[in-house]
Amino acid sequence: MPSPSTASVDGLRALLREPEALNRLEKATVLVAVAIGIVAGVVVTIVGGTDDLGASLFEIAVTAAFVLFLWSPFAATLLLGAALTISFFFGLADVTLLAFAIAAGCVTRTGSAALVISYASVLVVAAAAIGQDAATTPGIVAGYVLVAAALGGVGLALRAAYARGRRLDEALAEAADREHEAIVADRRRIAGDLHDSIAHDLTVIALHSQLLDEADASLRRASEETIRRTALDALRDLRHVIETESDAFAPSSPSQDSLWTTLEEARRILKSVGHDVTVTVPDSRTLLRPDIDLALARMLRESVTNVLKHGGRGRVDLAFDARQDQVTLVVRSSLAGARRRVLPSGGTGLARMRQRVLDLGGHFDAGPQDGAWRLAIHIPLGALAPKKR
Repeated sequence: MPSPSTASVDGLRALLREPEALNRLEKATVLVAVAIGIVAGVVVTIVGGTDDLGASLFEIAVTAAFVLFLWSPFAATLLLGAALTISFFFGLADVTLLAFAIAAGCVTRTGSAALVISYASVLVVAAAAIGQDAATTPGIVAGYVLVAAALGGVGLALRAAYARGRRLDEALAEAADREHEAIVADRRRIAGDLHDSIAHDLTVIALHSQLLDEADASLRRASEETIRRTALDALRDLRHVIETESDAFAPSSPSQDSLWTTLEEARRILKSVGHDVTVTVPDSRTLLRPDIDLALARMLRESVTNVLKHGGRGRVDLAFDARQDQVTLVVRSSLAGARRRVLPSGGTGLARMRQRVLDLGGHFDAGPQDGAWRLAIHIPLGALAPKKR
């Protein structure tokens, strides 16, 4: 584990890795301060009747150089360093050193690590050189250095505060993005649950409602019973979805979606509309993993829905097989020569089934084959526990 001093140095390096620009408020503050300094210098030069006009103009120019921090910290620091060097030849080093020390706040607030180090080095060398002058009081030079240290600390503190603010803004933005993605995912999941649970039942109801006008008395009664039973199933499934998605309630009953009950339901529904149905299953009922059981049940219901919507009247084969390494579900139905039923179709069923199988690491195949529509699902799994009938 790094020591606190090492961590502090690393944090300082990270903070000064790249130069930064002043924000709008800081720019306004620098402009106001420079304007006040220039106006004060001009007033003193005019009113005070200075003996050295060149020195006064030089001091005003040094003050104006601070404006460069608004655009280029490097150029501003370089210009101030050059002014400090020139000041030694005109006996203005002590006054220029004060301006250079005041610049510490801007340098540490905006400069990179290399610029800050270069600035500090020039400041120390210039202070030492000025301190050698017998006409200069050492205490004044030390005071300038302390001013530079204090303002440099203020600049670093401001820089760290803004860096924390940016990190917080980025974290809040990332959290908002994650929340939005979670909301979208929840909406998609709820829409998928409603599609899987309700669309099949509504398709059966819509189909049998159309058959009411075509059927004889016995078939009409069968369709009415199917509509009644399917409507109750739809209400039960809708209640289950609502209770599952609500934090205030626990589901009053478990989901009725299981492969074995869905196979029986599929046989009954397909026969009720005139299909010749064959169901092939293993001799022993297999206890499937819950997620695979639910997935197969919902995909079988979707397959039956597609047969009702798009399949031709004729034979439908439902085959399920379970082995030690995988389970297989195959649905084969006749192709329709012409569409006879007016049933809405969103075209999302096959895509949802394919994605569900891929999520389970399986293989999905659907399409016309030998004059029929064949859908095959293969899902790998571990050891299965047999459950006797």
